[in-house]
Amino acid sequence: MERTAMKRTGFLGLLLLLAGGCGGAMAQITDEVPEFRTLEVTEGAVLRIGLLDTDSVSGHQIRIERNKAGFGRSPWIQFDDNSRTLSVAGMEATLLLNPGDKGLRHIRVDKSAILEGSLMAPVSVPDLDVRVSGNAVAKLYYEVGNLSVTATQSASFQGYGKGAIQSQYLRCDGGAYISSMHMDTTPVLRCVAAGMGIIDTRESPARVSYDTLYGSASVTVNAEEIHPVIRGNGLIFNTRDYGEPGNDSLVARVRVVSSPMQEDSSRGPIPLKDFLKGEADEEDVWNYYDDLEKDWDKGKPIYIEDLFFIGNKPRPRPRFRGQWMGFEVGFPMWGSTYGMNTQMPEGYENLDLDFQRTVSIGWNVFQVSVGFGTPHWGFLTGAGFLWENYFFSYPNTILERKDHRLVPVLDTDPERRYIKSKLGVSYFRIPLLFEYTNARGVFRSVHVSAGVIPSVLMTSWTRQVYREDGDWNHEKHKGNYYVNPFRLDAVVYAGWSFFNVYFRYTPTHFFRAGKVTDITPFGFGVLFGLH
Repeated sequence: MERTAMKRTGFLGLLLLLAGGCGGAMAQITDEVPEFRTLEVTEGAVLRIGLLDTDSVSGHQIRIERNKAGFGRSPWIQFDDNSRTLSVAGMEATLLLNPGDKGLRHIRVDKSAILEGSLMAPVSVPDLDVRVSGNAVAKLYYEVGNLSVTATQSASFQGYGKGAIQSQYLRCDGGAYISSMHMDTTPVLRCVAAGMGIIDTRESPARVSYDTLYGSASVTVNAEEIHPVIRGNGLIFNTRDYGEPGNDSLVARVRVVSSPMQEDSSRGPIPLKDFLKGEADEEDVWNYYDDLEKDWDKGKPIYIEDLFFIGNKPRPRPRFRGQWMGFEVGFPMWGSTYGMNTQMPEGYENLDLDFQRTVSIGWNVFQVSVGFGTPHWGFLTGAGFLWENYFFSYPNTILERKDHRLVPVLDTDPERRYIKSKLGVSYFRIPLLFEYTNARGVFRSVHVSAGVIPSVLMTSWTRQVYREDGDWNHEKHKGNYYVNPFRLDAVVYAGWSFFNVYFRYTPTHFFRAGKVTDITPFGFGVLFGLH
């Protein structure tokens, strides 16, 4: 590829530019190039378009304002005499055009580059072909007779036109986005969208619009006459006389056959409910347009895959996912008079608990979440296990069975020095909970659930630890301590992300009726959820 006289000054300037960029300084150079027909912006370059103050200067002028390339990259400006192509890569620059020049025909923007036009410096040529690809962004002001735009690979193009224009040919594919805003009526508008592509020409009125959609694409037009063809899944809106895309402006709907769709436009508007597939609803359509406009206003590339839910194979909406599976660590308590008094009645003082040592461990093995047609509300169940250790305030408490009753007594053997005494129980349980979640993802969800957890007793045991004759002794006895075999806990969970807190109250008594004084468990703790 040959280079013009700009090569010598440009090469020296770029060396200074690289040195200035690495040192944090700003370097500027100016070069002139001959008239070109093709403009290429590539490799992360940022190019702005302006006009020279006078049309007496021949050719074009490039003013490099700042090098944004990192160390080790090679920004460059290059001109090819044979193809009359000017290429800008890896830098931030300003292109000043001669207002009288009409030679520009093609614009290429790719590899995450950005091209920014100016309202005060529209590109004024007879015909213009623009191609944007590879996550690139192009915003262009123009005065052209015929405009052709192709956007692919999640690229974005937004054009602002004025003056008489004879035709627009807009092609979009691969999650790309095209927006055309032209004040005067276009006699012929052709739109081809495929592969989740989006074309929006509602601000560009047309007499006749030929619209072809492949895959799950969308086209919005403002035309007097529409000729739609859909192969696959897609939407065509006509906002003329309706304003915004909606129920009244939908003229062609999703089809899975390969045949023209003229009959749809003759039938008039079709309600959204007739074409929505899977779990998509009308809110998805409105959110899609709102997000599209917000991202474009912020100068962001548009990734339609994250916004569009319509089609024969729709992207699944967030489903309801409850939060119960995981590990629990709690602090159980019990009290008499339905838990209102933690002090045991007369004759049962030996059952007072050491609340600082009493602990419960829960392993919620799995869960099943059932949504109510929304990702926010649902019912969940599953299965898990619970172990509780109730430590007595008197470490020499012994539980004995006498006359079919449970009697707590104190071991007063002077040879024994008791360290601790506890009653342990284990349960198998099945939750029955209703839950609300804001459904904003695993790491941002806020959820509240309430319900009951029925439990079945698996085993109960007592354990004492004491010293006797200088030796440590551990006594563990499994057996029937008249613990209620069935238990029903009323629970409330609340949490954010994986962390939850809970409160539990057990209206069913801990021990079987008539075997010991009525004792009601309750407690609180934390749940570390797993998905």
